[in-house]
Amino acid sequence: MTQDYIRSILHYNPETGVFCFKAREDRRPCWNSRHAGKPTGTKNSRGYIVIRVDDKLYLAHRLAFLYMKGFMPKTIDHADGDPSNNKFSNLRACTTSENLANTRLRKDNKTGYKGVFYLKRLNKWKAYIRKYGKSKTIGYYDNPEEAAAAYKKEACRLYGDFARC
Repeated sequence: MTQDYIRSILHYNPETGVFCFKAREDRRPCWNSRHAGKPTGTKNSRGYIVIRVDDKLYLAHRLAFLYMKGFMPKTIDHADGDPSNNKFSNLRACTTSENLANTRLRKDNKTGYKGVFYLKRLNKWKAYIRKYGKSKTIGYYDNPEEAAAAYKKEACRLYGDFARC
Protein backbone atom coordinates (compact mmCIF):
# COMPACT_ATOMS: atom_id res chain seq x y z
CA MET A 1 0.00 0.00 0.00
CA THR A 2 1.48 3.32 -1.07
CA GLN A 3 0.43 6.94 -0.80
CA ASP A 4 0.14 7.20 -4.60
CA TYR A 5 -2.15 4.17 -4.79
CA ILE A 6 -4.41 5.34 -1.95
CA ARG A 7 -4.66 8.81 -3.50
CA SER A 8 -5.57 7.26 -6.85
CA ILE A 9 -8.57 5.32 -5.47
CA LEU A 10 -9.70 7.37 -2.45
CA HIS A 11 -10.35 10.99 -1.62
CA TYR A 12 -9.74 12.02 2.03
CA ASN A 13 -11.01 15.24 3.55
CA PRO A 14 -8.60 16.05 6.42
CA GLU A 15 -11.03 18.53 7.98
CA THR A 16 -13.89 16.04 8.29
CA GLY A 17 -11.93 12.77 8.37
CA VAL A 18 -14.23 11.25 5.72
CA PHE A 19 -13.04 9.02 2.88
CA CYS A 20 -14.81 8.62 -0.48
CA PHE A 21 -13.92 6.26 -3.31
CA LYS A 22 -13.00 7.88 -6.60
CA ALA A 23 -14.44 6.66 -9.91
CA ARG A 24 -12.30 3.81 -11.22
CA GLU A 25 -11.69 2.63 -14.76
CA ASP A 26 -10.85 -0.91 -13.56
CA ARG A 27 -14.34 -1.46 -12.09
CA ARG A 28 -17.68 -2.18 -13.70
CA PRO A 29 -19.81 0.94 -14.30
CA CYS A 30 -22.30 -0.18 -11.64
CA TRP A 31 -19.50 -0.09 -9.03
CA ASN A 32 -18.79 3.56 -9.85
CA SER A 33 -22.46 4.54 -9.72
CA ARG A 34 -22.87 2.79 -6.36
CA HIS A 35 -19.59 3.77 -4.60
CA ALA A 36 -17.71 6.59 -6.32
CA GLY A 37 -18.01 9.95 -4.60
CA LYS A 38 -19.90 8.59 -1.61
CA PRO A 39 -18.53 8.34 1.95
CA THR A 40 -17.08 4.92 2.66
CA GLY A 41 -16.18 2.93 5.75
CA THR A 42 -18.03 1.23 8.57
CA LYS A 43 -17.59 1.29 12.32
CA ASN A 44 -16.17 -1.89 13.84
CA SER A 45 -16.99 -3.31 17.28
CA ARG A 46 -14.29 -1.15 18.93
CA GLY A 47 -15.56 2.08 17.36
CA TYR A 48 -12.88 2.43 14.67
CA ILE A 49 -13.80 3.14 11.05
CA VAL A 50 -12.62 0.40 8.66
CA ILE A 51 -12.42 0.60 4.88
CA ARG A 52 -12.13 -2.31 2.46
CA VAL A 53 -9.46 -1.74 -0.19
CA ASP A 54 -8.76 -4.53 -2.67
CA ASP A 55 -10.48 -7.13 -0.45
CA LYS A 56 -8.50 -6.17 2.65
CA LEU A 57 -9.77 -4.16 5.63
CA TYR A 58 -7.77 -1.13 6.75
CA LEU A 59 -8.31 1.16 9.72
CA ALA A 60 -9.28 4.57 8.34
CA HIS A 61 -6.95 6.47 10.68
CA ARG A 62 -4.01 4.48 9.31
CA LEU A 63 -5.10 5.22 5.73
CA ALA A 64 -5.48 8.91 6.64
CA PHE A 65 -1.90 9.03 7.88
CA LEU A 66 -0.66 7.27 4.74
CA TYR A 67 -2.73 9.60 2.55
CA MET A 68 -1.40 12.75 4.24
CA LYS A 69 2.16 11.85 5.27
CA GLY A 70 3.14 8.96 2.99
CA PHE A 71 3.73 6.41 5.76
CA MET A 72 1.87 4.48 8.44
CA PRO A 73 3.42 4.80 11.90
CA LYS A 74 3.37 1.76 14.16
CA THR A 75 0.93 3.48 16.53
CA ILE A 76 -1.51 6.33 15.89
CA ASP A 77 -3.35 8.14 18.68
CA HIS A 78 -6.74 9.84 18.46
CA ALA A 79 -6.08 12.96 20.57
CA ASP A 80 -9.71 13.32 21.67
CA GLY A 81 -10.05 9.61 22.47
CA ASP A 82 -12.83 9.09 19.89
CA PRO A 83 -11.76 6.20 17.62
CA SER A 84 -14.18 7.26 14.89
CA ASN A 85 -12.90 10.85 14.67
CA ASN A 86 -10.41 10.68 11.79
CA LYS A 87 -9.88 14.41 11.25
CA PHE A 88 -6.19 14.74 10.53
CA SER A 89 -5.77 17.35 13.29
CA ASN A 90 -6.97 14.66 15.74
CA LEU A 91 -4.42 12.03 14.65
CA ARG A 92 -0.83 11.84 15.86
CA ALA A 93 1.98 9.33 15.64
CA CYS A 94 3.01 8.05 19.05
CA THR A 95 4.57 5.24 21.03
CA THR A 96 2.40 2.48 22.49
CA SER A 97 3.04 3.91 25.95
CA GLU A 98 1.85 7.39 24.90
CA ASN A 99 -1.23 5.86 23.27
CA LEU A 100 -2.09 4.00 26.48
CA ALA A 101 -1.65 7.20 28.51
CA ASN A 102 -4.48 8.74 26.49
CA THR A 103 -6.99 5.97 27.22
CA ARG A 104 -10.23 6.57 29.05
CA LEU A 105 -11.15 5.13 32.42
CA ARG A 106 -11.75 1.39 32.09
CA LYS A 107 -15.30 0.11 32.49
CA ASP A 108 -14.22 -2.29 35.25
CA ASN A 109 -12.58 0.48 37.32
CA LYS A 110 -14.10 0.48 40.82
CA THR A 111 -12.54 3.69 42.18
CA GLY A 112 -13.73 6.10 39.52
CA TYR A 113 -10.18 7.38 39.00
CA LYS A 114 -7.46 6.33 36.60
CA GLY A 115 -4.29 5.01 38.28
CA VAL A 116 -5.89 4.69 41.74
CA PHE A 117 -6.86 1.66 43.81
CA TYR A 118 -7.60 0.88 47.43
CA LEU A 119 -5.23 -1.16 49.61
CA LYS A 120 -7.37 -2.72 52.33
CA ARG A 121 -4.42 -3.96 54.40
CA LEU A 122 -3.02 -0.41 54.69
CA ASN A 123 -6.36 1.38 54.66
CA LYS A 124 -4.83 3.70 52.03
CA TRP A 125 -5.42 4.69 48.41
CA LYS A 126 -2.48 3.95 46.13
CA ALA A 127 -1.67 6.06 43.07
CA TYR A 128 0.45 4.39 40.42
CA ILE A 129 1.41 4.92 36.81
CA ARG A 130 2.90 2.82 34.03
CA LYS A 131 5.39 3.85 31.38
CA TYR A 132 7.11 1.56 28.89
CA GLY A 133 5.59 -1.45 30.67
CA LYS A 134 6.97 -0.60 34.12
CA SER A 135 4.81 0.37 37.10
CA LYS A 136 5.80 3.21 39.38
CA THR A 137 4.14 3.90 42.73
CA ILE A 138 3.41 7.59 43.09
CA GLY A 139 2.29 7.38 46.71
CA TYR A 140 -0.28 6.33 49.32
CA TYR A 141 -3.12 8.65 50.29
CA ASP A 142 -5.96 8.88 52.79
CA ASN A 143 -8.64 9.43 50.14
CA PRO A 144 -9.10 8.68 46.43
CA GLU A 145 -9.25 12.35 45.43
CA GLU A 146 -5.71 13.00 46.73
CA ALA A 147 -4.44 9.88 44.94
CA ALA A 148 -6.17 10.95 41.71
CA ALA A 149 -4.63 14.43 41.92
CA ALA A 150 -1.17 12.89 42.39
CA TYR A 151 -1.77 10.58 39.42
CA LYS A 152 -2.84 13.48 37.18
CA LYS A 153 0.20 15.54 38.14
CA GLU A 154 2.57 12.65 37.40
CA ALA A 155 0.77 11.72 34.16
CA CYS A 156 1.09 15.31 32.90
CA ARG A 157 4.78 15.32 33.80
CA LEU A 158 5.51 11.95 32.16
CA TYR A 159 3.27 12.10 29.10
CA GLY A 160 2.74 15.80 28.41
CA ASP A 161 0.16 16.28 25.65
CA PHE A 162 -0.71 12.56 25.65
CA ALA A 163 -1.85 12.54 29.29
CA ARG A 164 -5.54 12.70 30.14
CA CYS A 165 -5.23 15.45 32.73
